[in-house]
Amino acid sequence: MRILSYEIKYGANEKKLRYTTPLDLTAKETYQTLDGGLVIGTRAAEIPGGIRLTVRLRTDDPLPLSMFSVAVEQEFSHDDRVFLNGYQSWSLSREAGAYERAPGLNPLFTPFIRMFRLKYYGDYFFAKYGGGRGQFHSYTYTYIRSPGGSISLAGSLTERAGYTVFRYDTPHSRLFIEKDCEGMTLEGDTLLLDIVLLDGTLPEVSERYFSMIKPRRDLPPVQTGWTSWYYHYEKIDEKIILDNLRAFAERKVPIDIFQIDDGYQKAVGDWLGTNEKFPRGMKPVADEIRKAGYRPGLWLAPFIAEEKSDIVRNRPEWIKTDRYGERIVAGHNPFNWSGNFYALDLCNPDVREYLRAVFDTVLNKWGFGIVKLDFLYAAALSPSCGRSRGQLMTESMEFIRECAGESWVLGCGMPLGPGFGYTDFCRIGSDVALSWQGEHYKILGIQTKLTLEHFRFRERVSIYNSLMSTIGRHMLNGREFMNDPDVFILRTPYQWLTPDEKKTLYLLNQIFGGLVFTSDNIGEYDPEQFAFYMKQFPFRPKEITSCEMDGGLLRTEFRIEKLEYAAFANMGDTPRTAGLDGHYAEGANLLESPQFTLAPHETRVFLRIPRGEYAVIGSDLHIFPGSETESVQAAPRGVTVRRAPSNRTSGVILLRAPNGKKSLRVNGKEYAVEATKFGGAVRVIVG
Repeated sequence: MRILSYEIKYGANEKKLRYTTPLDLTAKETYQTLDGGLVIGTRAAEIPGGIRLTVRLRTDDPLPLSMFSVAVEQEFSHDDRVFLNGYQSWSLSREAGAYERAPGLNPLFTPFIRMFRLKYYGDYFFAKYGGGRGQFHSYTYTYIRSPGGSISLAGSLTERAGYTVFRYDTPHSRLFIEKDCEGMTLEGDTLLLDIVLLDGTLPEVSERYFSMIKPRRDLPPVQTGWTSWYYHYEKIDEKIILDNLRAFAERKVPIDIFQIDDGYQKAVGDWLGTNEKFPRGMKPVADEIRKAGYRPGLWLAPFIAEEKSDIVRNRPEWIKTDRYGERIVAGHNPFNWSGNFYALDLCNPDVREYLRAVFDTVLNKWGFGIVKLDFLYAAALSPSCGRSRGQLMTESMEFIRECAGESWVLGCGMPLGPGFGYTDFCRIGSDVALSWQGEHYKILGIQTKLTLEHFRFRERVSIYNSLMSTIGRHMLNGREFMNDPDVFILRTPYQWLTPDEKKTLYLLNQIFGGLVFTSDNIGEYDPEQFAFYMKQFPFRPKEITSCEMDGGLLRTEFRIEKLEYAAFANMGDTPRTAGLDGHYAEGANLLESPQFTLAPHETRVFLRIPRGEYAVIGSDLHIFPGSETESVQAAPRGVTVRRAPSNRTSGVILLRAPNGKKSLRVNGKEYAVEATKFGGAVRVIVG
């Protein structure tokens, strides 16, 4: 990447001014005074593996800024892949071909798009969608992957002065780094742009880039849990919640978080009281969850209020309005709520005081230990108070952290960059559906194969959509927050997934997630389903060492402590062949250079067989073979294999035996040593 020039548009002396100026990076630091007294300073610094560019603006008098862009020269081949980070949590985020098309919403479905206010969930109403080949954009960071696997990353270190948008024009060998400046007023000294350009492998540039972003939080360990939404949706009551809690507690399932989702409140926006389905209020329920040994969680949507809420009826001045005085609609939900829902005005001090009271009540009086905060994009739908959308979003996330204190925050529906450093967990994909591509719609009463995919709606509810972003944003996990890939589904009723699709959702969430939920009623599981569910424990962190998608076939390699794994997932709709070189175990089956065919939407996981005497070389006790084992200790009287206490499944552990051994005593029992291609092995029966 070669930085060429910058372009700026602003107002001064009742004039609209525009400048385009070459950037001389050899000068390291430059200052220029423009008309109206605006001073622009640029600074370029070499850093390990790349360059850092900062742009500062200084003015004594307030000036409106309407555009700032840096032009970068970059050659693209037809084999290059470009990562596009979507606008907010639910927005599709994936690698695209350098010459793909990425148009906006499909105009053929304009009546439905307007009816359900779809454009407000994404950036469709303010971003430029070119639609031509190689014309697309990414928020906060992006990278280019060459056919050889090398990465060129461009990323913003702060969104405090507005969203940073990386806009591609690959046919013309250009990348434009832009600030979304609409509505922004410059005052005093402003750090407008702080970006890095880095080269290396994906793990290398990820670690360098994210380690530079401030502020940083000490993140929680990986977590598992249950949430009520994807089985009961808003149709919850106290009995349903406590019945599900009892199913976990009686089986001593070692999850961490037990979360109550939408359905307890009087209305969206009215958070200080509960509806008639929770007659005792929320504190007794939170107490029951803690008593069972889990951290209680509660869903909130703090920046919106629905049509029927007391806020909309009685506090109209709390609703944000546009320049015409019309209420700003944040979306439309006639299925679970009362239709339109509106953005609250965070510039209004009364709104902030109300939200402080909400957080104090939920966290301190009711006793919840984590809040899931949804529809956060609503804080920044329209510029106001002299601030751009990105400025408003960043200030809103600072406010959230102030209100939450040290309690855990799970962000959702959130533009990610402004949330860096302010949330503990964050959703990194769309909501999952109960089928692979989401609901099929009726048109004029006729059932069709149409889904929101055909609307080109990037925020659509879909397992495929969710998983593609889970894969694409995996590099965020454990760096800016713990990734929440949304729930997996193993149950039989109320879903339309094939067994392969359930397993793929389960495994990929476990590989790439830092917070893994289900919404299933585990009391309804049959013995086989419950055993498979329990094979996720212990849930250990993964170090992703490679992750590549080739025509819908995902290959990823990762480590769990010292164990090395390879996983393949066929995200496409036709079978795909794949293979590995070397010695591997799939469960308790030992394989030499396995070659295989994956059915559509199928995933398989392999353990690279480790070296050394008494090593665990396979297991069917865990979805990731061997990761259930805490230690293997050899002594003159035999070998002791210890599992993690949370792993309570039955099955087989394969243990490598020293050369020449005919039998081996393991955990007090004598086992014959089997001859395999990989040396002697002992098949230890557990449970």
